[in-house]
Amino acid sequence: MLRALLYLVPASCLAVVALVLLGPGRATSALGARVRGAPVAGVEELALRVGTVDRRFGAEDPAPGPLQVEARSGGIVATWEGTTDGDALAEVVLRAPGGFGPEAALTVRRGALVLAEGALRLDAKKPTFAQENRPGVTRGELLVTVRVVRGELAAPFPSAVRLTVSAADVPVPGARVEIRAEGADVAPAAASTGADGAVTLTLTPRFGDVVLSIDAKGPDGDPREGAFESPLRVVPGAMTVSREGTSLRVRSPAPRRAAYLSFFGANGRIGGITVPLVDGANAPSEGIVDGAKVPSAIPLAVLVASDPTESGLGTVAWPLAPDEGQPDLPRLAMLLDGVPGAELREEARARGVRRGTAAGLALGLVLELLLLARVSRDASREVAQLNAAMEAEGSETPPAKPLPTTALFAVVALAFVAMIGFLLVR
Repeated sequence: MLRALLYLVPASCLAVVALVLLGPGRATSALGARVRGAPVAGVEELALRVGTVDRRFGAEDPAPGPLQVEARSGGIVATWEGTTDGDALAEVVLRAPGGFGPEAALTVRRGALVLAEGALRLDAKKPTFAQENRPGVTRGELLVTVRVVRGELAAPFPSAVRLTVSAADVPVPGARVEIRAEGADVAPAAASTGADGAVTLTLTPRFGDVVLSIDAKGPDGDPREGAFESPLRVVPGAMTVSREGTSLRVRSPAPRRAAYLSFFGANGRIGGITVPLVDGANAPSEGIVDGAKVPSAIPLAVLVASDPTESGLGTVAWPLAPDEGQPDLPRLAMLLDGVPGAELREEARARGVRRGTAAGLALGLVLELLLLARVSRDASREVAQLNAAMEAEGSETPPAKPLPTTALFAVVALAFVAMIGFLLVR
C-alpha cells in the first residue's frame, strides 16, 4: 500500500497541476465597462454612454446584459438601472436636482460584479451655437459673404448655402451673382439678391472639398462689382441628420450597420441613441429616429458618428432646433475604463488559485518525502536482514547495498519544487 501511494501522490499532483493550468488557474475572461461622456459641472442631468466588453486573451467582444449605475456628488446620489443593447451599449442618464458638482464618484455594476469604478471630472466645455461666415478672398467694392446654413458640407448630400452682398455694411438688394463650384453641383448658377441682400443656393458636393467662386455685380445702373473665392471643407464620410416632422432621418454616404448619435443642449450632452441603418432610397444606408426619442430642448444639436466612440473622421455636428447655425460640440471623452481593472481582478483570481495549488503541492511534497522515508527505512531493514541471512549461510555473494536515500530525496524534492515554481511564476 505504501509503495502504491509512493507513485500515486506525485502522479496525482502532476494531474492537478495540469488541470489547474488549463482550467481555473488560467486568466481568461475579464468583464469590464467603459464610460464615455462630455459632462459639464452644475448640470442636473449626466448623460453617459456605457459599453460593456468581455476581454479574453487580448480580444474584446461585446457583453450585453443588465447594468446598475450610481453617481455620488456632494451628498447627491443618482442611480440608473437598465440593459445594454445588442452592441452592449447603454445610454445612461443620471438626474440630480440641484446639479452635480465638479466631481462625481461613479460605479457601474452587473449584479455583485463591479465593472468600472472611479471619479469623474465634470469639466467639459459647454456647446456653442453660432452663425459663422466662411473666410475667403474678396475683391471689389461689393463684399460677398458666404455661410453654410447648417454649418458643414457632406457629400453627396445637398446643403443650403447663403450668400450676402453688401457695401459699407449695407445690404445690396437686386445684386446679380454668378456662382461656380469645382467639385460640386450648384443650383441656381445665377441669381439676384433679395431685399435683404441675400440669396440661398443649393450646393451638392461630389467628392472632396469644394472651391466656390462668386462674381457679384450691382443692380441695373450700379457699376459696382465684387468677387469671392474660397475652398469649402467637406467632412469626409459624414452622415447627415435632418428633421422630417417630429422624427429625424439619418443618411449615410456608404453602407453602414448603425449610426451613433449624441444630443446636446445649451448645457451639454443630454442623451444619445444608436440608430440601425438599412438600405435607403436616397442614400446607401439610412434610418429613422422616432420623434418621441428626440429631446425637446432648444437650442438642440446632434453629433453623429459611425463608431460609438464618436472619434472617426466622419463625425459631424448638425443643428436641429433651430435648424441652422454651426454648433461647436464637445466630443465624447473616456471617463472611466474598467477593463484593465477587470483584467487585474481576473489575473488575481487565477493567481490565487495557482498559489492555493502550490500550497497543496507543498503538502504533497511533505507527504511524498514521508512516504519515501518510510519505504526507504523498510527497504534498508529488508536489505540488512537479507545480508545477515546470507552471512549466516556462508554465502560468498557480495552483500546487497542499501537504497541511495539522499539522491532519491533530492530528485523528488526537485521535481515538486519545479512544479511549485512553475505555478507561481506562470
